[in-house]
Amino acid sequence: MYFLFFNFIFFFYFNLLVSLNVFNLEDFICFLNYYSALIDNYLPLVSLFDIKSTETIYLFSNLPAIVDKKNKNIAKVETKKNTRDLVVWGTNLGYTIGWPYYGPILRQMIVLPSYQLSVAIGIILSDAGLGAFKLLGSSAHLIFGQSYEKIAYFWSVFTVFAHYCSSLPRVKSADRKGKTNYSLSFQTRSLPCFKLLFDLFYVLGTKQVPVNIFYLLDEIALAHFISGDGKRTTSGLTLCTDSFSFVSIQRLLIVLECRYDLKCSIHVHDKKNQHYRIYIKKVSMQRLITIVKPHLHPSMYYKLHLDSNGLEIKK
Repeated sequence: MYFLFFNFIFFFYFNLLVSLNVFNLEDFICFLNYYSALIDNYLPLVSLFDIKSTETIYLFSNLPAIVDKKNKNIAKVETKKNTRDLVVWGTNLGYTIGWPYYGPILRQMIVLPSYQLSVAIGIILSDAGLGAFKLLGSSAHLIFGQSYEKIAYFWSVFTVFAHYCSSLPRVKSADRKGKTNYSLSFQTRSLPCFKLLFDLFYVLGTKQVPVNIFYLLDEIALAHFISGDGKRTTSGLTLCTDSFSFVSIQRLLIVLECRYDLKCSIHVHDKKNQHYRIYIKKVSMQRLITIVKPHLHPSMYYKLHLDSNGLEIKK
């Protein structure tokens, strides 16, 4: 069972590297050694690669801690001792893949740092969802998925929330019009900190834009909102807000126009089903780039009419 699983993981990511044309001998040797260790010890796989800002995938640039199957303790990782270096809250969170179940006291102690909170708000407005096994319960979990074509962006988001996940992302397949499409998704642990977001974004099980979105939609959240629901047009950008009510879309429009001074309008996308979208006009694109580019993954630059290096595409 374990052998088949690790073989699947090995060949899946091996083919991925080849298809992305970033494969080299050094990566393969490192991959093979780590794969052999997994087979020998039946250790859970924590992370296979890290997506860097240069759009080059390096295998095991930072090997994470691994859970020992026998004693369930985290392998020791060398840390600096007697240091007084300041660390920004939330930047040194490790992986918790394979950790045992969290007790109620520990779960109550976990909170989302400001950066993770901003990312969560951005992806919830777009492609992520929140689930609660009991609507009146004290915990909820975050679910996020992307198509195989957006794997670079997906992994960048997963690394942000890997500290809150007990398992690796899953690969799903679906047949559509005679073609098999693949996607990846991850789900966090069920925690009270996500229940706060659930109560904020969901009313009777339906997602809506919170009334205080003006204060929640910062630059980081906006960048991830655009990464998920942004659609490049001839000269501007459209936010595909089809799933929200007209009232929720108006709340978003107020944030874009009043907080960020962007020239926007609401367009009717599907009159029959009352689907509306927000259009950010060409005159505001340079300002939008200044606001969100520092927080945007390079694979999403194209939505702002930029190339992979962040330079404007000449028409």
